[in-house]
Amino acid sequence: MPDSFLPDPSLPDLHPDSADAPRLALYGAATLQGRGEPPTRLERKQAALLAWLALNGATPRSRLAGLLWPDTTAAGSRVNLRQCIARLRKLASPLLVDAGELLALAPDVVLAAREPGGPPLLETHNYADCDELSRWLEARVETDRSAERGTLMTEVRDAMQGGRLDRAQARADALLALDRESEDAYRALMEVAYLRGDFASAVAVWDRCREMLRTLYGVAPSTATQALGAAVLAASRTGGRAGPAPPSAHAPALPLSFLRPPQLIGRDEALRSMRLAWRAGQTLCVTGEAGIGKSRLLAEFAAPLGECVNLAARPGDGVRPYATLTRLVSIAIDRFRPTLARSWVRVVCRPSA
Repeated sequence: MPDSFLPDPSLPDLHPDSADAPRLALYGAATLQGRGEPPTRLERKQAALLAWLALNGATPRSRLAGLLWPDTTAAGSRVNLRQCIARLRKLASPLLVDAGELLALAPDVVLAAREPGGPPLLETHNYADCDELSRWLEARVETDRSAERGTLMTEVRDAMQGGRLDRAQARADALLALDRESEDAYRALMEVAYLRGDFASAVAVWDRCREMLRTLYGVAPSTATQALGAAVLAASRTGGRAGPAPPSAHAPALPLSFLRPPQLIGRDEALRSMRLAWRAGQTLCVTGEAGIGKSRLLAEFAAPLGECVNLAARPGDGVRPYATLTRLVSIAIDRFRPTLARSWVRVVCRPSA
């Protein structure tokens, strides 16, 4: 094994959180609270530095300096970084682990978790002058939003299928409040209203969905949403009520295809071959023309495997070596949270060429 992969005894081991440890909040207004001190609002470069280290792990100083001061000379940006670090250490200690060229957040720092429905990462700061940092921040915010959308949608589905329609309504409302441009959120609200027998509300949501898509994107709803809209309109004409009906006033059951994704038909042999190859430890490659259901087939294949990583390549990956692999490793670490030796963290965080 190469020496660079061996554990580095000079780096401290992780310790459990301490009541006296610095406390870092990054969502909304970024603050840092030292021992026995009130929370201090962080300046934007301080907040960005700590957010990057908290979410990406140990990073070379040169990389951090370039991210935070991209329009400054290499020497000037490193001076700025040293000054930023010095000011942070006056606010709280121990805060950073300095292993020469590599900088990391101290393992005892307590990071406040993001509250569901709470403000996004570094909401009060703008980084338009730091292009790469700004793109990273936008991607992290969207990742958080996507994870919350997925959680809320799962809660809506579980509540609907369990007959807990008040809970389903609350979760669907939260989903639309989180993302008012989400067709899936409008569909969830339509389904809940339909199951409650409140056809008038379901039709109103259908109208809002169509207007949103027309106004913002100039497109019609998807085929699935149009099918749901047709079911809602038909129910309103044949058995609609003036206002919300209690769950005991049974509405017609929604077709199963509205409550869960349709099942693949005629793919049993392909799935069987894929599962045999998987058990044999082989690599799978699914090819075919666009639009024939390759992504759906892979999703069906992955469903019984448990938690796994789903990653799509990007157009620019073809000219940047290991770009797709780098994102795959980063997403896997973020998803599964493996325990990594500090030397492995160094390799993972090493900037690509």
